[in-house]
Formats: sequence, C-alpha cells, structure tokens
Amino acid sequence: MSDIRRNQFLRKKIKEKKKKQERRILVALGLVVTITSSIALISLSNTKNVNADTAQPITIQETRSETKNETEKESVKTEKSGAVDTKKFNDKIIGYKKVVEDSTVLETISENPKRLYDVVAGEYIEFLGEENGWSKVSYKDIVGYIESSVLEDTKENELKVVDGVLLATKNFTIPTDFKTRFNVEAENAMMVMFEAMKRDGLEISLSRKYIESDENIEENADTKYPFPNIEQHELRTGRSIEFSIPNSATAINFEDTAQGKWIKNNSYKFGFVQRYPSGKENITGFIENDRIYTYVGSEIATEMHKNNLTMEEYFR
Repeated sequence: MSDIRRNQFLRKKIKEKKKKQERRILVALGLVVTITSSIALISLSNTKNVNADTAQPITIQETRSETKNETEKESVKTEKSGAVDTKKFNDKIIGYKKVVEDSTVLETISENPKRLYDVVAGEYIEFLGEENGWSKVSYKDIVGYIESSVLEDTKENELKVVDGVLLATKNFTIPTDFKTRFNVEAENAMMVMFEAMKRDGLEISLSRKYIESDENIEENADTKYPFPNIEQHELRTGRSIEFSIPNSATAINFEDTAQGKWIKNNSYKFGFVQRYPSGKENITGFIENDRIYTYVGSEIATEMHKNNLTMEEYFR
C-alpha cells in the first residue's frame, strides 16, 4: 500500500472513531436529560400527592371540628331549652304522660315480653320517648315499655321537665292529682351527703322530703313574695328535702348554724342546690327559705353554685 493510500485510510479511521465518540456523547447526554426529567417529574408528582394527601385530612379535620363545635353548641341550647327529641327512646326523663286506660308495662318490646307492673287510669308516669307506637316509661323508678295509645300529654305548663329535672315554679306547676314519690337518685345522694357531714362531726335530719297535695302549707301576709302554693311547691317534685337540726328550736336561723353553713358550702358537691335563696326573691317569686334544697345532679349543681344561679335562671 502506498503512503498516500495509507494516509487516506488512517484519516478515514480517525473520522469514524470521532463520529462514534460524538454519538456516544450525544447518547449519554440524552440519557442524562431523560433521567433528570424523569426525576423532576417524579418529584413534582410526589409533591402534588403529598400536598393532596395532607390537605384533604386537614380540611376534613377542620370541618369535623367545626361540625362538632356546632353540634355541642346546639346540644347545650337543646338541653337548656328542654327541646328533646321525643320520637326516640332516651336514657333520662323528658316529661310526664297521664295514663288514660288501665294498662301493663312490659320489660321489652318483643314477642312474649315479661310483664313488669300495671298502671291505672289517672296515674302520671315518667316519659322517656316514643318509637313505633311504644313509649319508654318509668314508674316507681322501674323502666319499661307501654303502648303509646294509652297515654295522653299533660298541659303545656304542667310537669315541665328540663334536662331530667322536674320544675315547680311560678310558671310551671304540678297538678293537684299528681302523687309525689321521692326520687331514688336523690335519696342516694342525700345519704352520701349525710355521711360526709357525720365525718365532719355534724348531725342533720329532715323535716320533710315531700308534701302531698292535700297537706296544709305555710302562708304569709307578704303578698309580694309569698310562700309557694301547693301546685308551685318544690317539695311536690320528689327531688327536694327540707332540713332540720336534731333537738333544736324550729325558729332558729338554719343558715347561721354549723349545719346550715356546711350545707350551703358543700351541698352542690352531692347534687343539691338551695331552692329559695335569700336575695333572689325577685327571681324565684317566692319568700326565701334556707332549709329547702333540691337535687339536680352534681354537674348542674356545681355550675349553679359557681355562678350563683337559681333554678329559674339556669333552666330558663
């Protein structure tokens, strides 16, 4: 091979080698660009997904929180106003019904249910809601079920119940044919309170737990703030007690005694509040009485005590 041809051959090989190197560089650059783009896309996608995943729960959580707060506010409004859903069974008394026909209260709503007790026409019975033609009721602290057709509503201003508490006020009365029975829950709370007093070295007793509609009650000449009449009297609710001190004169000022001071300062812890407090006559409408206390439950009693509220103010 001549030198000329050899040089031509070498130049050709060099050109081919350069072209191969250039192609490799281009391919490498292409791969780098592709990989970089892919990484960027994946990163962007992940970022969007993360944002989407985190944003959705936050929105839901905020919505749930707002809904919960609104529900709680509505619940408080409902409880204070006494507006309870009567078209479903409840766990606590929401009112009273009058029996219009002798009937049987059953243990359950099912085939062959157990008979609990009988009620006669004219009786008042605690009402805890209604479903499918049946009413959930309580009589002498025994809960059962009775056909709704044998019950009738009480008058609008009679036997008013708010948050499980029967009210006896100027505006909400207790009919004369209502038979008062002392509430078991109030009885238990009272016994616990008396035991606490004993541990503090104090003796207390009761003059009355309730009064009947045919009993004679106090009267006074102060027409502005009288004693409550028999239809308005708190001792007709079955949840109130009137204190007395053993071996003491009835004319003493109860609130000035050691027992009276203890009751005033501690009764709320056991669910009791003073029914006719001094200085609140213009709100209760009745003369003050430092011996009568009403059971409303410890939660309500604590709030009433803390804010110095009467039942008229709390349950309005």
